[in-house]
Amino acid sequence: MAPALKNDCKSLLRNKLRACLAAIPLPERRKKSLVVCARLWRSDFVQEARAILIYAARKDELDTRPLIRRLLHQGKTVYIPRVSPRGVLLYRIHDFKKDLRPGIYGILEPRPHQVRRGQVRHLDLAIIPGLGFTAGGVRLGRGGGHFDRLLAHAPHVVKIGVGFREQLLKKIPAMPHDVRMNFIVTD
Repeated sequence: MAPALKNDCKSLLRNKLRACLAAIPLPERRKKSLVVCARLWRSDFVQEARAILIYAARKDELDTRPLIRRLLHQGKTVYIPRVSPRGVLLYRIHDFKKDLRPGIYGILEPRPHQVRRGQVRHLDLAIIPGLGFTAGGVRLGRGGGHFDRLLAHAPHVVKIGVGFREQLLKKIPAMPHDVRMNFIVTD
């Protein structure tokens, strides 16, 4: 499939998945998020990882707050991404409430003057959001390519895509620069 056609297909899929996510009632989204966070917590990957990249969720994404709090409580090194003009920067947080604030799009992000920057090379595990996933690890992001650029330099990192089961698709057109997830976890 030609790149332009793949991009058109991706745009259509993004619109379809945004509508699908918007249709999930908030109480159901919360329950589903708790299920996924519990599955991740019990996984060997999370238990054995020392340094973990995890996102602070948008309103329509799987809520990772319960897992982040648990990781911090257990003494794991937790990095939250922050998008800047230079790309995705990683910041180590120690306290969920003190170290994060709403950013430009209302998404919680690290306070850069309060927390230290991290490097991809220090990560063991990355828990990554997406609009859609295939069982084979193809991820459809929001279109900015931020996580693909960041993770392209991290072949050593185990990448887990997380979302709701409604986000699982049979096929997503992939581009050569799209970084595949090693595993997908849903409710």
